[in-house]
Amino acid sequence: MSELISEKLGRVMGYSWLRIGVLILAVVLFCSGSPQRVSARYEGEIRVGGIFDLTGAFGIEGKLYAEGVLDYVRYVNEAKGGIKHQKLTVLVADAQYELHQAVEAYRKFTAQDQVVAILGWGAADVEAMGAMFSKDEIPYLSASYSVQLANASKFPYVFIGATSYSTQARGACQFVKMDWKRWAERPPRISFMYTNDGFGRSPIPAGKAEAATLGITLASDHIINLVAVDTTDQLREMEKEGADYLIIQSNMMTSAMVAKDLRALKLGTKMICLNWAIDEMWVDLVKEAGEGVYGCIPYALWSDENVPGVRVMHQVSNKYHRNLRTRPCRYVQGFVAAMLLEEALKRVPTKPTGKQIREAFETFRDVDTGGLLPPVTYTATSHEPCNSLRIYQVKKGKLVPVTNYITVSR
Repeated sequence: MSELISEKLGRVMGYSWLRIGVLILAVVLFCSGSPQRVSARYEGEIRVGGIFDLTGAFGIEGKLYAEGVLDYVRYVNEAKGGIKHQKLTVLVADAQYELHQAVEAYRKFTAQDQVVAILGWGAADVEAMGAMFSKDEIPYLSASYSVQLANASKFPYVFIGATSYSTQARGACQFVKMDWKRWAERPPRISFMYTNDGFGRSPIPAGKAEAATLGITLASDHIINLVAVDTTDQLREMEKEGADYLIIQSNMMTSAMVAKDLRALKLGTKMICLNWAIDEMWVDLVKEAGEGVYGCIPYALWSDENVPGVRVMHQVSNKYHRNLRTRPCRYVQGFVAAMLLEEALKRVPTKPTGKQIREAFETFRDVDTGGLLPPVTYTATSHEPCNSLRIYQVKKGKLVPVTNYITVSR
């Protein structure tokens, strides 16, 4: 895994020259065959935009997510003949976790490139551009799983790509209730740690409400930075309050610092990460400090080889990247996002409009992704696809599922 991290970091650094005006055609970079062969094989083209963070605070995660998207699109084109004999093309822009660059990319995609949908990234992008998506009738499939974005009345053209952070936080509280062995003495105490932005704050109200319903005691919140270099002061404060569990919403570099500081301070608090705060690269990065840490994972992992969709993903990745033995979960997230878009496009006429694609998403009822996600349902009122997750734990340097799917009421 350490070789994989080095490779990914190197690739991300290689994108430092990118600016939002630089668009990379997936058909050029990722698809085999000349333009002449493509025109002979396909009757048309469906263009979608890809706004990803290839560099910046989420650059490592974003690059892997984009690779998952593009590999699945290549698979659709090469193995399935496209969608209704049309080639699916993804135009890619690097937003660098900067809102103005995401906005510029969106404007170019819609004004010049005539995309019919967007595979997007962060919550801030949606909150700023949600009205633009509605006005332009452009569906946006978000890599941010903020439940606020799944509110179809507020963001009718936005769909989130997996179980929301709020549902994950509620599931984490349910796990705490199951895991706590000292109910006869007292209820468990939990503390929430998160970044002070829309992403970080998103799951906290739902998590606190679930804790109160379950009879769990709340300790103080702790705010951290996406580029934190030391969290010992917050952890010492948490220790004074006697927090038994820490639920964290951050990126993986910040949560890695928290895990290392917890171990250095020899605290007994159990750490539970929401999905962006932990992955396989994180486990390799923190080493012994990660042992015993829990993660809320709403999708299958590369290591879940009994899952049919994972086996398909292995075949696709191994075909296009023969030197990679494993893929972190960010790749899985992008892979399944492209799969969801494919399913929507299969349900619309050729030369679809954005409105038709949005309406197609809203017809999803228990859509099977081969187990990469729980069954997916979108409705006209809720654009959150799933309400289930599993708890994984780091054991001997591996993320291992320790629960079945925990289902939270919608």
